[in-house]
Amino acid sequence: MNGIWDRSIVPTLCDYVRIPNKSPLFDPEWERHGHMERAVELLADWCRLQPIAGMTVKVARLAGRTPLIFIDIPGGKDTVLLYGHLDKQPEFTGWDEGLSPGSR
Repeated sequence: MNGIWDRSIVPTLCDYVRIPNKSPLFDPEWERHGHMERAVELLADWCRLQPIAGMTVKVARLAGRTPLIFIDIPGGKDTVLLYGHLDKQPEFTGWDEGLSPGSR
């Protein structure tokens, strides 16, 4: 698992962090800027590369709304829903001491 983490997950997360994809509340021109689209495609493409039997990955789009990545993995009788979002809040300096992104 560590090899997958180091080879695949960390580089993809680093690429994702580099995309300045702010929440539509903070970037009203989000569609024109294309950052949301880049983030969605990056993560959907990564998911599609994962060797999970029966998995399907779809991106749902509605006009004027942020896209949704829908992943279905057939399994047992139970359903699990995991929700997250791909946009980010704007940068700020209000971190508690020792908790800023640059802290070590």
